[in-house]
Amino acid sequence: MERNKAQIKVGGRGSATKLPGGTAVLRIEPPSVRNFFRWRKKFFDGGCVPWALRSNARNSGGGRRLCEKQCELVAKYGAKYATIDRPTFAQLHLEMDDEVEKHNQDIPIDRQIACPSIDSLRRFVAGLSRFAVLVGRYGSEEAKRRSIWTGQGPDIVRPGQRVEIDHHEIDLMTILKREGLWAALDPQQQQRIKRMQLCAAIDVATNCILGACLSEVPSAADTIRVLRMAVSDKTDLAATAGAESSWNQCVRPTRSRLMADQRTLKRTSSLRSTISSLVMRSRQAECPGCAGRWSAPSEQSRLA
Repeated sequence: MERNKAQIKVGGRGSATKLPGGTAVLRIEPPSVRNFFRWRKKFFDGGCVPWALRSNARNSGGGRRLCEKQCELVAKYGAKYATIDRPTFAQLHLEMDDEVEKHNQDIPIDRQIACPSIDSLRRFVAGLSRFAVLVGRYGSEEAKRRSIWTGQGPDIVRPGQRVEIDHHEIDLMTILKREGLWAALDPQQQQRIKRMQLCAAIDVATNCILGACLSEVPSAADTIRVLRMAVSDKTDLAATAGAESSWNQCVRPTRSRLMADQRTLKRTSSLRSTISSLVMRSRQAECPGCAGRWSAPSEQSRLA
Protein backbone atom coordinates (compact mmCIF):
# COMPACT_ATOMS: atom_id res chain seq x y z
CA MET A 1 0.00 0.00 0.00
CA GLU A 2 2.80 2.39 0.83
CA ARG A 3 4.38 1.40 -2.47
CA ASN A 4 1.28 2.47 -4.41
CA LYS A 5 1.06 5.76 -2.54
CA ALA A 6 4.65 6.55 -3.49
CA GLN A 7 4.00 6.21 -7.22
CA ILE A 8 4.51 9.48 -9.07
CA LYS A 9 2.64 10.13 -12.28
CA VAL A 10 4.88 11.78 -14.89
CA GLY A 11 2.51 12.09 -17.84
CA GLY A 12 -1.06 11.76 -19.09
CA ARG A 13 -2.88 8.79 -20.58
CA GLY A 14 -0.70 5.81 -21.31
CA SER A 15 2.36 7.42 -19.72
CA ALA A 16 4.92 5.97 -17.36
CA THR A 17 5.03 6.07 -13.58
CA LYS A 18 8.11 6.00 -11.40
CA LEU A 19 8.51 3.73 -8.41
CA PRO A 20 10.63 4.80 -5.40
CA GLY A 21 13.57 2.80 -6.73
CA GLY A 22 13.55 4.74 -9.97
CA THR A 23 11.98 1.98 -12.12
CA ALA A 24 9.59 3.27 -14.77
CA VAL A 25 6.33 1.33 -15.15
CA LEU A 26 4.15 1.90 -18.21
CA ARG A 27 0.53 2.50 -17.25
CA ILE A 28 -2.01 2.06 -20.05
CA GLU A 29 -5.38 3.68 -19.47
CA PRO A 30 -8.54 3.10 -21.53
CA PRO A 31 -9.39 5.72 -24.16
CA SER A 32 -11.97 8.36 -23.54
CA VAL A 33 -15.49 7.98 -24.91
CA ARG A 34 -14.81 10.57 -27.58
CA ASN A 35 -11.66 8.82 -28.78
CA PHE A 36 -13.41 5.44 -28.77
CA PHE A 37 -16.15 6.63 -31.13
CA ARG A 38 -13.60 8.43 -33.28
CA TRP A 39 -11.60 5.20 -33.66
CA ARG A 40 -14.80 3.26 -34.30
CA LYS A 41 -15.78 5.57 -37.15
CA LYS A 42 -12.27 5.41 -38.59
CA PHE A 43 -12.33 1.61 -38.39
CA PHE A 44 -15.63 1.27 -40.29
CA ASP A 45 -14.71 3.95 -42.86
CA GLY A 46 -11.48 2.07 -43.59
CA GLY A 47 -13.25 -1.20 -44.42
CA CYS A 48 -13.06 -2.85 -40.97
CA VAL A 49 -9.37 -3.70 -41.35
CA PRO A 50 -6.83 -3.22 -38.53
CA TRP A 51 -4.49 -0.98 -40.53
CA ALA A 52 -7.29 1.57 -40.89
CA LEU A 53 -6.39 2.71 -37.36
CA ARG A 54 -2.83 3.65 -38.31
CA SER A 55 -1.72 7.15 -37.49
CA ASN A 56 -1.34 9.68 -40.28
CA ALA A 57 2.14 10.42 -39.00
CA ARG A 58 3.43 7.96 -41.61
CA ASN A 59 2.52 10.53 -44.29
CA SER A 60 4.64 13.29 -42.77
CA GLY A 61 7.90 14.41 -44.33
CA GLY A 62 9.03 16.13 -47.48
CA GLY A 63 6.99 13.95 -49.83
CA ARG A 64 8.14 12.70 -53.19
CA ARG A 65 10.89 14.54 -54.98
CA LEU A 66 10.14 16.24 -58.26
CA CYS A 67 11.58 14.73 -61.42
CA GLU A 68 13.62 16.77 -63.90
CA LYS A 69 10.61 17.64 -66.07
CA GLN A 70 8.58 18.73 -63.05
CA CYS A 71 11.44 20.95 -61.87
CA GLU A 72 11.55 22.56 -65.31
CA LEU A 73 7.83 23.28 -65.17
CA VAL A 74 8.03 24.76 -61.69
CA ALA A 75 10.93 26.99 -62.75
CA LYS A 76 9.12 28.02 -65.95
CA TYR A 77 5.85 29.04 -64.32
CA GLY A 78 7.57 30.34 -61.21
CA ALA A 79 9.47 32.80 -63.41
CA LYS A 80 6.17 33.89 -64.99
CA TYR A 81 5.03 35.08 -61.57
CA ALA A 82 7.55 37.95 -61.79
CA THR A 83 5.98 39.49 -64.92
CA ILE A 84 4.01 42.66 -65.50
CA ASP A 85 0.78 40.66 -66.04
CA ARG A 86 0.85 39.82 -62.31
CA PRO A 87 -0.62 36.32 -62.55
CA THR A 88 -1.77 34.62 -59.38
CA PHE A 89 -0.48 31.27 -58.18
CA ALA A 90 -3.86 29.70 -58.97
CA GLN A 91 -3.71 30.89 -62.59
CA LEU A 92 -0.15 29.67 -63.02
CA HIS A 93 -1.03 26.31 -61.51
CA LEU A 94 -3.93 25.87 -63.95
CA GLU A 95 -1.65 26.66 -66.89
CA MET A 96 0.94 24.24 -65.61
CA ASP A 97 -1.73 21.56 -65.17
CA ASP A 98 -2.80 22.02 -68.82
CA GLU A 99 0.80 21.66 -70.02
CA VAL A 100 1.29 18.51 -67.94
CA GLU A 101 -1.88 17.05 -69.45
CA LYS A 102 -0.62 17.77 -72.98
CA HIS A 103 2.77 16.31 -72.09
CA ASN A 104 1.18 13.04 -70.89
CA GLN A 105 -0.92 12.52 -74.02
CA ASP A 106 1.83 11.18 -76.28
CA ILE A 107 3.91 9.16 -73.80
CA PRO A 108 3.37 5.76 -72.11
CA ILE A 109 1.60 5.58 -68.78
CA ASP A 110 4.73 4.54 -66.89
CA ARG A 111 6.52 7.71 -68.04
CA GLN A 112 3.71 10.16 -67.34
CA ILE A 113 4.23 12.78 -64.64
CA ALA A 114 1.94 14.39 -62.10
CA CYS A 115 1.37 18.10 -61.95
CA PRO A 116 3.46 19.72 -59.18
CA SER A 117 1.46 21.23 -56.36
CA ILE A 118 0.74 24.92 -55.98
CA ASP A 119 2.92 24.91 -52.87
CA SER A 120 5.89 23.95 -55.08
CA LEU A 121 5.29 27.14 -57.07
CA ARG A 122 5.09 29.20 -53.90
CA ARG A 123 8.32 27.71 -52.55
CA PHE A 124 10.13 28.42 -55.83
CA VAL A 125 9.00 32.05 -55.89
CA ALA A 126 9.92 32.42 -52.22
CA GLY A 127 13.46 31.44 -53.14
CA LEU A 128 13.74 34.22 -55.74
CA SER A 129 15.00 37.69 -54.99
CA ARG A 130 12.16 39.71 -53.50
CA PHE A 131 13.36 42.87 -55.25
CA ALA A 132 13.56 41.08 -58.64
CA VAL A 133 9.99 39.82 -58.19
CA LEU A 134 8.77 43.32 -57.34
CA VAL A 135 10.55 44.79 -60.36
CA GLY A 136 8.98 42.21 -62.66
CA ARG A 137 5.45 42.72 -61.30
CA TYR A 138 5.35 46.45 -60.51
CA GLY A 139 8.33 48.15 -62.18
CA SER A 140 11.59 49.50 -60.81
CA GLU A 141 10.17 52.65 -59.18
CA GLU A 142 7.49 50.79 -57.24
CA ALA A 143 9.99 48.10 -56.29
CA LYS A 144 12.35 50.73 -54.89
CA ARG A 145 9.51 52.31 -52.92
CA ARG A 146 8.49 48.97 -51.41
CA SER A 147 12.07 47.97 -50.63
CA ILE A 148 13.08 51.19 -48.91
CA TRP A 149 14.78 50.93 -45.52
CA THR A 150 12.38 51.39 -42.62
CA GLY A 151 15.21 51.56 -40.09
CA GLN A 152 18.79 52.69 -40.01
CA GLY A 153 20.20 49.46 -41.44
CA PRO A 154 23.90 48.53 -41.52
CA ASP A 155 26.25 51.47 -41.99
CA ILE A 156 27.95 50.23 -45.17
CA VAL A 157 29.58 52.87 -47.37
CA ARG A 158 32.13 50.95 -49.47
CA PRO A 159 32.70 47.48 -51.00
CA GLY A 160 34.55 45.10 -48.74
CA GLN A 161 33.62 46.95 -45.56
CA ARG A 162 31.49 44.10 -44.20
CA VAL A 163 31.73 40.43 -45.19
CA GLU A 164 29.21 37.91 -43.89
CA ILE A 165 29.89 34.18 -43.87
CA ASP A 166 27.54 31.40 -42.82
CA HIS A 167 26.26 27.91 -43.66
CA HIS A 168 23.00 27.22 -45.45
CA GLU A 169 21.33 23.89 -46.26
CA ILE A 170 20.56 23.39 -49.96
CA ASP A 171 18.86 20.63 -51.93
CA LEU A 172 21.56 19.86 -54.50
CA MET A 173 19.36 17.37 -56.37
CA THR A 174 16.69 19.99 -57.05
CA ILE A 175 19.26 22.50 -58.29
CA LEU A 176 20.83 20.01 -60.68
CA LYS A 177 17.44 19.00 -62.05
CA ARG A 178 16.40 22.61 -62.52
CA GLU A 179 19.60 23.40 -64.43
CA GLY A 180 19.29 20.29 -66.63
CA LEU A 181 22.45 18.64 -65.26
CA TRP A 182 20.86 15.72 -63.44
CA ALA A 183 20.65 13.50 -66.55
CA ALA A 184 24.39 13.91 -67.17
CA LEU A 185 25.24 12.06 -63.93
CA ASP A 186 25.52 8.28 -63.73
CA PRO A 187 23.29 6.33 -61.27
CA GLN A 188 26.09 5.98 -58.70
CA GLN A 189 26.62 9.75 -58.61
CA GLN A 190 22.88 10.39 -58.38
CA GLN A 191 22.58 8.15 -55.32
CA ARG A 192 25.35 10.04 -53.52
CA ILE A 193 23.77 13.45 -54.06
CA LYS A 194 21.56 14.67 -51.21
CA ARG A 195 21.00 17.76 -49.11
CA MET A 196 24.31 19.48 -48.41
CA GLN A 197 25.66 22.46 -46.52
CA LEU A 198 26.74 25.50 -48.55
CA CYS A 199 29.21 27.78 -46.81
CA ALA A 200 29.49 31.14 -48.55
CA ALA A 201 30.99 34.57 -47.95
CA ILE A 202 29.16 37.60 -49.35
CA ASP A 203 30.11 41.25 -49.53
CA VAL A 204 27.17 43.19 -48.07
CA ALA A 205 27.72 46.37 -50.12
CA THR A 206 27.81 44.68 -53.55
CA ASN A 207 26.15 41.28 -52.86
CA CYS A 208 29.17 39.69 -54.51
CA ILE A 209 30.00 36.10 -53.53
CA LEU A 210 33.64 36.06 -52.43
CA GLY A 211 33.91 32.33 -51.75
CA ALA A 212 31.83 29.18 -51.39
CA CYS A 213 32.18 25.45 -50.77
CA LEU A 214 29.96 22.41 -50.24
CA SER A 215 30.11 19.84 -47.46
CA GLU A 216 27.92 17.19 -45.91
CA VAL A 217 27.98 18.74 -42.43
CA PRO A 218 28.86 22.31 -41.35
CA SER A 219 32.32 22.67 -39.87
CA ALA A 220 34.97 25.25 -39.10
CA ALA A 221 37.13 23.81 -41.91
CA ASP A 222 34.54 25.05 -44.42
CA THR A 223 34.65 28.52 -42.90
CA ILE A 224 38.45 28.59 -43.09
CA ARG A 225 38.41 27.44 -46.72
CA VAL A 226 35.86 30.09 -47.70
CA LEU A 227 37.74 32.74 -45.72
CA ARG A 228 40.92 32.05 -47.69
CA MET A 229 38.95 32.30 -50.93
CA ALA A 230 37.53 35.66 -49.83
CA VAL A 231 41.00 37.22 -49.54
CA SER A 232 42.48 35.77 -52.75
CA ASP A 233 42.02 36.02 -56.51
CA LYS A 234 39.91 33.16 -57.90
CA THR A 235 40.24 33.83 -61.63
CA ASP A 236 41.99 30.49 -62.28
CA LEU A 237 39.12 28.67 -60.60
CA ALA A 238 36.57 30.55 -62.70
CA ALA A 239 38.51 29.78 -65.90
CA THR A 240 38.64 26.07 -65.01
CA ALA A 241 34.86 26.04 -64.52
CA GLY A 242 34.36 27.70 -67.92
CA ALA A 243 33.09 31.03 -66.60
CA GLU A 244 32.81 33.88 -69.08
CA SER A 245 34.09 36.49 -66.63
CA SER A 246 36.90 36.58 -64.09
CA TRP A 247 36.50 36.08 -60.35
CA ASN A 248 39.05 38.50 -59.01
CA GLN A 249 36.84 40.03 -56.31
CA CYS A 250 38.53 39.78 -52.93
CA VAL A 251 38.93 41.83 -49.76
CA ARG A 252 41.87 42.99 -47.67
CA PRO A 253 41.87 41.51 -44.17
CA THR A 254 42.99 44.76 -42.55
CA ARG A 255 40.17 46.80 -44.10
CA SER A 256 37.20 44.44 -43.77
CA ARG A 257 34.99 43.20 -40.98
CA LEU A 258 34.05 39.53 -40.97
CA MET A 259 30.69 38.61 -39.45
CA ALA A 260 30.13 34.93 -38.71
CA ASP A 261 28.33 32.70 -36.26
CA GLN A 262 29.56 33.67 -32.80
CA ARG A 263 29.36 30.08 -31.56
CA THR A 264 31.72 28.99 -34.34
CA LEU A 265 34.17 31.78 -33.54
CA LYS A 266 34.20 31.12 -29.80
CA ARG A 267 34.46 27.33 -29.94
CA THR A 268 36.95 26.91 -32.80
CA SER A 269 40.50 27.97 -32.06
CA SER A 270 41.68 27.06 -35.60
CA LEU A 271 39.34 29.66 -37.12
CA ARG A 272 40.49 32.38 -34.72
CA SER A 273 44.14 31.57 -35.40
CA THR A 274 43.49 31.67 -39.18
CA ILE A 275 41.94 35.13 -38.87
CA SER A 276 44.89 36.33 -36.78
CA SER A 277 47.35 34.88 -39.30
CA LEU A 278 45.62 36.61 -42.22
CA VAL A 279 45.65 39.94 -40.39
CA MET A 280 49.30 39.61 -39.43
CA ARG A 281 50.49 38.68 -42.92
CA SER A 282 48.43 41.43 -44.50
CA ARG A 283 49.91 44.06 -42.17
CA GLN A 284 53.40 42.76 -42.80
CA ALA A 285 52.84 43.23 -46.53
CA GLU A 286 51.49 46.75 -46.05
CA CYS A 287 54.05 47.86 -43.47
CA PRO A 288 57.11 45.59 -43.11
CA GLY A 289 58.54 47.71 -40.29
CA CYS A 290 55.49 47.42 -38.03
CA ALA A 291 54.94 43.65 -38.24
CA GLY A 292 54.92 43.30 -34.48
CA ARG A 293 52.35 46.02 -33.83
CA TRP A 294 48.99 44.40 -34.47
CA SER A 295 45.98 43.49 -32.37
CA ALA A 296 44.13 40.20 -32.23
CA PRO A 297 40.54 40.09 -33.57
CA SER A 298 37.81 40.90 -31.10
CA GLU A 299 34.79 38.76 -30.25
CA GLN A 300 32.93 40.31 -33.18
CA SER A 301 35.67 38.89 -35.46
CA ARG A 302 36.85 42.26 -36.73
CA LEU A 303 39.73 41.78 -39.16
CA ALA A 304 41.18 45.25 -38.65
